[in-house]
Amino acid sequence: METGSLEKRLGALLGEVRGLVGRETIDSVIEGAAKGAAKTRATVDRNLDALLSMANLPSRSDYRKLQNKLDTVQGSLRNLNRKLDTLSAALEAGSGAASKKASSKPASKAKKGSAKKRPSRARAKK
Repeated sequence: METGSLEKRLGALLGEVRGLVGRETIDSVIEGAAKGAAKTRATVDRNLDALLSMANLPSRSDYRKLQNKLDTVQGSLRNLNRKLDTLSAALEAGSGAASKKASSKPASKAKKGSAKKRPSRARAKK
């Protein structure tokens, strides 16, 4: 009886070891394939960039660089627009206050010498 149970235990242990070794082997094969694919893609990308460069055509990296530059310019334009809006609002507020001051002064006050004198009625009746 002891021999049968020992054989079963040993068989189960060997099965587990085979499972672990098999999984590790499969994992290493998959990892190797992934690394190989990454290297191949990098090589293809380099070769494609060289080919595009010879044909004087933009590559992905050229597009990325251009996109980064455009994003920078767009951000600068947004900041400039905000500053212009702030300045415009300040000017409007300032001119609004100036026009309120001008409208609050009485209109009857005129500059000396600029207004023509009207003849009095007594002179006009003569």
